[in-house]
Amino acid sequence: SETHMATFLSLLLPDFVVDVERRWEQIADDVPLVVGGAPDGPGKVVAACRAARARGVRPGQPLREAARLAPEARFVPGILDRYAEAASTLDELVR
Repeated sequence: SETHMATFLSLLLPDFVVDVERRWEQIADDVPLVVGGAPDGPGKVVAACRAARARGVRPGQPLREAARLAPEARFVPGILDRYAEAASTLDELVR
């Protein structure tokens, strides 16, 4: 009988998004990062790094509220094509 081995890769999407943005924008690991748009914009937080989450920033929260909670954070818009490209690269590495 054949033995089948399955390998599973689990990614937490918010952490993946933050990591992609850090690399793309060359943002240091110690800088709080919020993905979703400008701090004074009308949008919502898509993802936030651990440091920003420790200050109370959460996905789905208005960006203005996130800026009040973490005024020192770097805010980036988040670009879907970046995540697709990074996921494709990751897929190639896993294969």
